[in-house]
This record gives sequence, C-alpha cells and structure tokens, in this order.
Amino acid sequence: MSSRRTGWRRVETSIAWAATAVLFILPASAPAPEAGGLPSVPRTESAKPSSPHPSAAAPQEPDDGKRAAGRIKRLAAKGNCRQAIEAADRFAALYPDSPRLASVLWDQAECHRSISRGGR
Repeated sequence: MSSRRTGWRRVETSIAWAATAVLFILPASAPAPEAGGLPSVPRTESAKPSSPHPSAAAPQEPDDGKRAAGRIKRLAAKGNCRQAIEAADRFAALYPDSPRLASVLWDQAECHRSISRGGR
C-alpha cells in the first residue's frame, strides 16, 4: 500500500521475526542457578540485621540540622555566599536524608548564581 502524499511504502520484512531468536548463554564459569531462577549471593555469617533505631553515633538532624539550615539561609540572605556554599556542602555531607536538604541546596544554587553574576 502506498500513500500519494508522502511516497512511503509499507514493506513487510522478516527482521521482526529474527529479533525473537536472541539467546543468552551463561559462561561455563557461572554458578548454576537455583530452582528459583537467578543465582543468589551467599550471606556471610557475621552479617547482622539492621536495626530500625539509628545508632547513637549518628548526627541528630532535628536540632542540629534545623539550626544549620537556618544559618545557611541567613548567610545566603545577607550575601555571604562563599560561607553559605561551604556550609551547604557540610550540611549535605552530614545530613543526606534531611527534609531540609532541598532548601539548603536551593540557597546554595542561588549563591552560585549570584557569584557568577558578579556578586559576593
């Protein structure tokens, strides 16, 4: 069937049938899969299940993180961008799962923008 407007023709090929014949072969050194399918990684005996409670050595985000995020916001608002950028880097390293991380990174980005346009 051809179209008068574009000149395209519909051509049936056997390429689609050839693509279904792809076969994946494991190398001879691969471990044999178990009954479930994929091979599993053996667990070490010394591995302990993770505790749902954070360890005492982990930084406490609610107080310290809130204070640090507020400090970064104040530094950025005053125009102390270099200090705000350094503080934001430290905040991201200390509190990677903080709900305030997006706000801190926004302030850091605004400081980078300000510096690139000739600010402090």
